[in-house]
Amino acid sequence: LQPSLDASNQDTRYYRNRLRQELTPHLEDLNPGARQRIWRMAELLREDSAVLEAQVEAAWQVCCQETGTGFVAFDASRLQTQPLAIQRRLIRRGIARLHHGLQDIDYTSVERTLDFLRLPTRSKQRDLIAGLRLELQQGCLWLADWKTDLPGAGWPQLEPGSQFQLHLPGEISLPGG
Repeated sequence: LQPSLDASNQDTRYYRNRLRQELTPHLEDLNPGARQRIWRMAELLREDSAVLEAQVEAAWQVCCQETGTGFVAFDASRLQTQPLAIQRRLIRRGIARLHHGLQDIDYTSVERTLDFLRLPTRSKQRDLIAGLRLELQQGCLWLADWKTDLPGAGWPQLEPGSQFQLHLPGEISLPGG
């Protein structure tokens, strides 16, 4: 194969290039063979990640109750029964579904979500990241855009054409009305 040389590959303003051109040679000086061990570790992590992703897919089917435009709803109790690594990946997947191009779903945002799940705020809402909010209602953990109205909105609604009847305590019902 003939590699294609791109001038940007030499520019150390880019993090990937600083790693390749500055850090990797330094690691090799400190520990000959470091580059090969890092390569093998990356292969092992890639394989481990594939196994975890299969487990995440199965957990998604169990924990994710509903998805729609601007929201993902998890069954909070089922989510909490998953191993911590799976919980983290489910949260990342939920965020990624809402913001496809979001590059940095950082550790802090995922942990903030799990902390909120364990100890929700009094309002049962919390700002998350990139215009997303967390909301806990009726056993669901919602990841949602702030501008999205959640299905059900937490209060009962009548079906079109149905009637509401109010019966007060002590009310006397007389025959004929």
